[in-house]
Amino acid sequence: MSKKKEKTGSKIQKGGIMTINEIKENLPDVKLLRDGKAYTGNIRGKKLKFAKVLIVGTGVDITASWEAIARAINSNTPVII
Repeated sequence: MSKKKEKTGSKIQKGGIMTINEIKENLPDVKLLRDGKAYTGNIRGKKLKFAKVLIVGTGVDITASWEAIARAINSNTPVII
């Protein structure tokens, strides 16, 4: 009987730091702050030079650097747009 590897949450939820490559592989959600309002962003474009982020509930896409995304995820702070 083999044990299947389960995804139980991102490394950041377990106290770890995610590299840009890990973020590109897992594409976790990222917190966003736009006009003083908090949003969730779905990350896309793991093969692109810059991340594409869909702002949930708005249909708006933004472009952000992978460094900004990693900084926000690892510090548990929003990307301010």
